Amino acid sequence: VLRDFDPENDFEKIVFMIKSDLERIWRDVDKPKAFAKSQPSAFFNFDFFELPHKVYAPEDFDKTVIEMGKMFDINYPENFLSGISNEHLPSEAFAFYIEKLWETIRSQKELNLPSTRMMIANYKCLDIKKQVLSSLSQELDMLIASTEKDYQPDFPEKARKIMREACAKFNDGAKSYPEAVISQV
Repeated sequence: VLRDFDPENDFEKIVFMIKSDLERIWRDVDKPKAFAKSQPSAFFNFDFFELPHKVYAPEDFDKTVIEMGKMFDINYPENFLSGISNEHLPSEAFAFYIEKLWETIRSQKELNLPSTRMMIANYKCLDIKKQVLSSLSQELDMLIASTEKDYQPDFPEKARKIMREACAKFNDGAKSYPEAVISQV
C-alpha cells in the first residue's frame, strides 16, 4: 500500500522501483540451491495499491479503504487469501503476524517488517524445538524402558547419540532462520 499517494507521481514507475528493490534483496537472500536462481514472484504475490492522503483527500481515502477492506472479507471472491497456501507458516502464526501489522498501521507507526519477521522466526524455531523435544522425549523413554529389561552397557553412548540427532534435527529445521533467533531459542 502506497500511503499518502500523490496522483501526480507515476504509480507504475514507483511499482517498478519497488519490484526492482525486492528482486535485488531477493538475490541477497540465502536460499537452498534448488531455489538459488528463483524470483520472488515464484513464492509471493505482489499487489500494489494507491491510498490517497487521509487529510488532503478524505473522500478518496475513505472510498479506497472500503474497496481495500473487501479484500479482507472471506466472502469476497477475490480476497487476499484466495489461492494462497503456505505450509511453512502455521495459521496461528499468520494470524498473529497480520494482527501485529494492523496494530502498527492503526497506531500510525512505521512498519518494521524485519522485526516482525524476527518474531515469526522465533515462533517457528520454538515450534521446531517443541517437535524435536517431543520426539527426543519419546526416544529417551524407549531407551530408559530398555534398561528395565536388562543392563545396557552402551546406555550413555545411545543417549548421547539421541541427543546429537535431536540437535541436528533442530538445526536442520531452523537453518533458514537468523542465527540470533536460533541461539536464543
